[in-house]
Amino acid sequence: MLYKDIFMDDVSFGPLTEQYFYSKSLRPATEWSYQKVVRSFEGFTPHNPANIDHLTVLKWWHRVLNDQHRATRTTYIICH
Repeated sequence: MLYKDIFMDDVSFGPLTEQYFYSKSLRPATEWSYQKVVRSFEGFTPHNPANIDHLTVLKWWHRVLNDQHRATRTTYIICH
């Protein structure tokens, strides 16, 4: 599959993210935030972008939400 002159089978998230940043006018803080999310997703799945499906994204998002709830509960218990 070809996406804007990039063969998806041979690409990693880095070049895709970089290409996205060049196509948008984003603040540096926004780019940093997006990179943080991409790193989180890369840590969750060993697949390259061409092999990512909707279910993989949903499983990752579910884990992110569960981790946030756990951290919030821990902070609440410690602070109160």
